[in-house]
Amino acid sequence: MKQNVSWLTERNAFVLYNGIKETVLFSIPTYCYLADVNMDDIYYGNLLIKLKDPTDLVTSGEIQDDLVRALTVDWWGFTAYFIRDKYKDLEKARELQSLLDMIFNGTIAVMMFLCFFSLSASMSANLYEQQKEIGIMRAIGVTKWMISRIYFYEAFILVVAASFSGMFTGIVIGLTMMAQSEVFTNNTLTFEFPWLQFFLIMGLSLLFAFFATYGPATQVTRKQISAIFRSN
Repeated sequence: MKQNVSWLTERNAFVLYNGIKETVLFSIPTYCYLADVNMDDIYYGNLLIKLKDPTDLVTSGEIQDDLVRALTVDWWGFTAYFIRDKYKDLEKARELQSLLDMIFNGTIAVMMFLCFFSLSASMSANLYEQQKEIGIMRAIGVTKWMISRIYFYEAFILVVAASFSGMFTGIVIGLTMMAQSEVFTNNTLTFEFPWLQFFLIMGLSLLFAFFATYGPATQVTRKQISAIFRSN
């Protein structure tokens, strides 16, 4: 039994059970007992060390220094090992994600700023073309604030509808690429909605809708009702 387990464990860690190849997992003391070998004679191809607190960089650095001193061949100065800190890799990934978020947020701000000029021109033309309707609303008692608020809602809905259309298209493309990656790599990916970019778009939509309508609406509503009807 020991010979079979030892022979098979040294090759891909599987055993034959009733003619079926089964994968087995041994602890190091169990393997030493079954294989009848000394623990000092075991060759480690890979060794995973998990700390209780992965953020404890002091302890992690001490362990890495001890491993370097124990594994380095002093008389050759040769290192046949590679130490990888997963927490540092995660930190690099977070820094890269933060950089990408800054780039995407800047791109969103620039695109929304460019759309602001088109929205301003559209709302200005719309207000000046509807001066007669605005004069009628003023004549029946609609206040200047209510008129400005109506056109503000119109501009805001226009911007939000365009933004939602772009977000929906991006989500569909992202889910399609994620499904394609899962098929090719056989790895499960998790979709995370970009809430930061969503709130940025909503905030800029409110801001630009206000500025796009405030100037033209104020210029039209501050006129006398008779002056509005006499305007061409």
